Amino acid sequence: MRKAQPVHDSVVEGFPPVHGGIFRVAPDGRVYRLRRDGHYELTPQHTTSRGGKYFAVSYVRDGKQKNFLVHRLVAMAHIPNPENKPEVNHKDGYGHNNNAENLEWATRKENVDHALKSGLMRSLETRGIPCAECGSPTLSKESLCTTCKTKRRIVENTEKRRDEIALKILDRVDVLSEKDVGDRPIEMLKLRVAGFTLAEIGRRYGLTRERVRQILDTSLEIPSGKRVITDDQRKLSEYVADRCFNVSALERRLGFAPSKLSRSLSLKAAMDDETFKKVSEFVGFADQPNCEEKRA
Repeated sequence: MRKAQPVHDSVVEGFPPVHGGIFRVAPDGRVYRLRRDGHYELTPQHTTSRGGKYFAVSYVRDGKQKNFLVHRLVAMAHIPNPENKPEVNHKDGYGHNNNAENLEWATRKENVDHALKSGLMRSLETRGIPCAECGSPTLSKESLCTTCKTKRRIVENTEKRRDEIALKILDRVDVLSEKDVGDRPIEMLKLRVAGFTLAEIGRRYGLTRERVRQILDTSLEIPSGKRVITDDQRKLSEYVADRCFNVSALERRLGFAPSKLSRSLSLKAAMDDETFKKVSEFVGFADQPNCEEKRA
């Protein structure tokens, strides 16, 4: 790229200075930039990153480059703004036409209204398409209005949650054959697998949804909102107690938060896999022949 050449001072004399004299701007959109030697040069213009919609010029000060939109520079130099409006509108809708006669100061609303009226901005009235489910106009690429999209997301999340619950129950179904949980909890579990909500099950049995949750959790030994306390955790707890390990000392030695390990070993909270492995290896439980290689 050829270096911009300075112009004679007489060329820019009639053009108003902008930004403290950094630029002098012609009414047809030409911008002259102040050089270090005190003279002006015709500034190369480049398109912005917004899809090349506008022209901009740059200026470097203290090693930092800053870009300025050409249409704003032209408006600041040649168009009065007594109402102090914040935006500049292109009357013909073409962002590269920066002639002062094509520009006007505008509020955000005025700018948007002009874009809608001229077809530059999509609107439900001008470019909306029918929603695939309810027929209401929408601009969505998925052809779904906001209301239908929200409803579909709720349905998908509900189905996903029901599938997760069903899998959790099926994974623990062996518990039912080992424990005498009674007929009613088994019936409730079957309804839950079938997709019934806690409230729907509760209405069948005249119970609150929270009571239904308690019955199901107790039947499956799944603490509400927590991990499952496994057989391996129970065996580790007995192993530590039988050998009289100081749990507080173990917490300090292994870097656990106070009471975290004591709650797990007292079976008040489930133990995660990493903690189980760390404690097992330290106390020698992992070397026991009856210790399963993988936790249930």
